Amino acid sequence: MSDPVVIRRKQKVHDRMVVEGFAAALALLLLCACSTGLNVRTAYEPVTGQSFDVEVIPEAEVSKSALIVIRERLGEALATSAQATESDEGCRRAVTVRVVSYRMRSPGARAGAGIFAGTDRIESVVVVREADSARPLGEFTVKSETGGAWGSATGLLTEHADRIVAYLETGRR
Repeated sequence: MSDPVVIRRKQKVHDRMVVEGFAAALALLLLCACSTGLNVRTAYEPVTGQSFDVEVIPEAEVSKSALIVIRERLGEALATSAQATESDEGCRRAVTVRVVSYRMRSPGARAGAGIFAGTDRIESVVVVREADSARPLGEFTVKSETGGAWGSATGLLTEHADRIVAYLETGRR
């Protein structure tokens, strides 16, 4: 038969492990959180049936792989969007995404130094125009960053592109 004192000790050890595990999971969540902000200079009002021609222009030093991730994600998201159609009835939009600031830590720095290696960040200025007349329809800035030890550059770039798409589709921040 088990000693009640031993059983209580085992329960205390188990409870402490659960609490420590929860605290570690919470710390991990806080360390790898990404933030994305949107600042609207000129409000863009989406219309039904709009479609987009997207051009990504690096004004900061951006890796080729990062540009590929951004272009592919914007293209995929806008192509599958309910808003994107084959209509040519004046709803064609030209979208220029200018990457004005870019910094990504190497995977080694992220794993080795974690939050002490600084933050990953990307900032883009997005201008929407009528495709035919080049008349400006909206302009906004998207800033995304993460300082966590976990996560990836691809994840941050994807979140950044998704934020751009969300505003283009809804006109809401």
